[in-house]
Amino acid sequence: MDTAIPVLPSRDFARTIAFCERCGFALANRYEDYLILRRGGIELHFFAFPELEPTKNIAGCYLRVSDLAPWREAFEAAGLPREGWPRLTDAADTSYGLREFAVLDEDNNLVKCGAPLAS
Repeated sequence: MDTAIPVLPSRDFARTIAFCERCGFALANRYEDYLILRRGGIELHFFAFPELEPTKNIAGCYLRVSDLAPWREAFEAAGLPREGWPRLTDAADTSYGLREFAVLDEDNNLVKCGAPLAS
């Protein structure tokens, strides 16, 4: 199977695991300097970067899914605020045919989730 998997920085694996589990991901593998979390067929990978300055972090990824609703529900159930970080944005339709929202995690990694608009 061909796929692309984002690799994002993490200052603290325990905190990253806790955050991702709140958002519906499960721990798949943990190594000394590498972390893999999974939700269905989607994986997020993280590398250890304890000296990361979140305000300077420009890492991000896009998760294109077939149905946005369960993803949105999982992130909403995590109780993420709408300002600062971590944060959850409102879902919106785009000019490029997707409905999407964004999440900033505790390391200021941008994770956008999107699904095709119904035609």
